[in-house]
Amino acid sequence: MTLVVDLFDPSSDSYSYLNAIEYDAAGLESYRTKLWGSQSLIRRGARYFPKLKDGDLFVYPEELDLLANECQMIYADSVAIAQEIWCNKAQSARIQIYMERFLSAIDLAKQRNAGVCIS
Repeated sequence: MTLVVDLFDPSSDSYSYLNAIEYDAAGLESYRTKLWGSQSLIRRGARYFPKLKDGDLFVYPEELDLLANECQMIYADSVAIAQEIWCNKAQSARIQIYMERFLSAIDLAKQRNAGVCIS
């Protein structure tokens, strides 16, 4: 299984998914712990992505700028993060692709007054 990125309507009583952004947009299911819930991200102050370790991540419209800041921090430090997690700096390209996808989803969510879900 892979993690996907969706937009959701926060005004709905239940989560109304607006669309899936991209299949495999957030990596393998195992990345919940290996990457997103890693000590490498937690030590750097990440507060959104580590939530994926325990479940799906829902980010509401008023939090999107904070998520974007977290994405930019991870992107900027992707080489060191990849080295810590995989002992392979080349994996930083994968992390950067994920961050670009998330930032695109954030931009689309802002246009639609939606939230972002990674599940």
